[in-house]
Amino acid sequence: MVNQAQHVARNVPHELGFSPQRPQRKAIERDETAIAMWLETTHPEIVKRGGKENATILYCGETGSSLKGATGTTWAEIGVTPTVYLPTACWDRVSIIGGIARDGRVLSNSVIGSVKSAGVVLFLEYVLDTISGQIIVMFDNARIHKSKLVTTFVPNQARLEVVNTPYAPECDPVEWLWSWVKRTGLLGLPARSVSDLRAAWRRGLARVRSRAGLVQSFFAGSALKS
Repeated sequence: MVNQAQHVARNVPHELGFSPQRPQRKAIERDETAIAMWLETTHPEIVKRGGKENATILYCGETGSSLKGATGTTWAEIGVTPTVYLPTACWDRVSIIGGIARDGRVLSNSVIGSVKSAGVVLFLEYVLDTISGQIIVMFDNARIHKSKLVTTFVPNQARLEVVNTPYAPECDPVEWLWSWVKRTGLLGLPARSVSDLRAAWRRGLARVRSRAGLVQSFFAGSALKS
């Protein structure tokens, strides 16, 4: 009798049109209305204004890797599973702050640990030293991009404008940069120190800079329309 009741209970959701499903994960920071406005109106207007001002528009963000590492698919003899030896009790991390422009330029800084407000300012100083003329920097709306240190620094730089964009990684071409470097240079990397990680990131970013058209493909792959 109990088994029959359990059977009926299991069938009820199916009869109501339900099925077992794994929920899709979506960042709580997302604002779909703001994202739509950014894609349809705000971003095209900034690009148009940047063109009139002959400004460099730099799409920026942060990423990182830890010594815990990540593994991907590789080739091995049939029946022989490859092994990568990685430290299991070490959470040392290298973080990258960087940006890309439509003309193919890639700028980056690396820090041990996490990027904080001071690291954002140091990166912006590096951008100003590297790029001439007017500069528009796109950052998402993470706290470190709107900190007191950053918002005090930016207004004093006549050539610099920082725009905070809605959180939407699929609309940010720099996320494609991070993904490409991690996929092609960091998966399965047997890094034993943060120096190894920093060197791997330098090599990966150098490969991006050396491949004509690769940065433009990151823009084409993103959800940006202009």
